[in-house]
Amino acid sequence: MMILPVIKKEFRQIKRDRRALGILIFLPGFLLLLIGYALNFDVKHLKLVVYDEDRSAASREFVSSLVQSEYFVLVGNVDRTSSIDGLLERGEAAVALVIPADFSKVIHKGGLATVQVIVDGSNSNTASIAAGYMTIGIQSYSSRILTQWLGQRGMKLPLPIDVQPNLC
Repeated sequence: MMILPVIKKEFRQIKRDRRALGILIFLPGFLLLLIGYALNFDVKHLKLVVYDEDRSAASREFVSSLVQSEYFVLVGNVDRTSSIDGLLERGEAAVALVIPADFSKVIHKGGLATVQVIVDGSNSNTASIAAGYMTIGIQSYSSRILTQWLGQRGMKLPLPIDVQPNLC
């Protein structure tokens, strides 16, 4: 029970020094506000530039599915891949998407279409979050395409989670 005298001494000291009481109350409150409001690690409205070699309805739908979220904003299309580096270096874009010429053909045949995602890595935290957002967006679009493809062939893809809301 050696801690009780220390606690009493500290309370006496705080009672004598009002500034210490102010610091004890102000500093934790300030840190709570700082962490709660100022330090926001959510990255939204990332500038996206697209190089679409396919120029098909499928590739436009793919890009549209990505920019419908709050995470990406389409700032433009480029005509060649060499333009992408300059846009990323100048900060005019944070993410670039390169869609190959055979994108729609491969998807309609049920194959695996490969797209290239180029992320500005000058801020590693933002870059990793942007890459994650892009991966999630591509996977979501891929699952929709797969479901449509199977549905056209009379097959059904069972979803792993079944939601049955119960309103009370």
